[in-house]
Amino acid sequence: MNYQPIMPYINLAQHLIGQQRNPEARRLTSTIIVGYQEQHEVTYDLNYWESIERVYVDRTLVVTKPMRTHYVQVHVLELMVGVHEKHHVRYEYDREVWNYKNCPIYLRVYVDGYLIETKEV
Repeated sequence: MNYQPIMPYINLAQHLIGQQRNPEARRLTSTIIVGYQEQHEVTYDLNYWESIERVYVDRTLVVTKPMRTHYVQVHVLELMVGVHEKHHVRYEYDREVWNYKNCPIYLRVYVDGYLIETKEV
């Protein structure tokens, strides 16, 4: 009996069961404060299993994007924050393409070209 056609469904079921056990398993979240005079709280939330990137500025959702980076090594998301005091915020999502199931995921946060934070899941 050939079980090859059902293997993708078995793999999906294993991922969903794992997600129910630990929903935060492959989630990257980063919160930074941007600005000196005009301060803003910027939160980046990447849920790998939902494949959705979200960015909140002062707890208001400003960006919701489907993550189409499953086969791309480095994905970049950029935005400007502030009205009177503008800052360029850049998020770099980095992972190995060939070993995507077991590889660590890195998130680097840049503000005005300076590396502010690096996270790994």
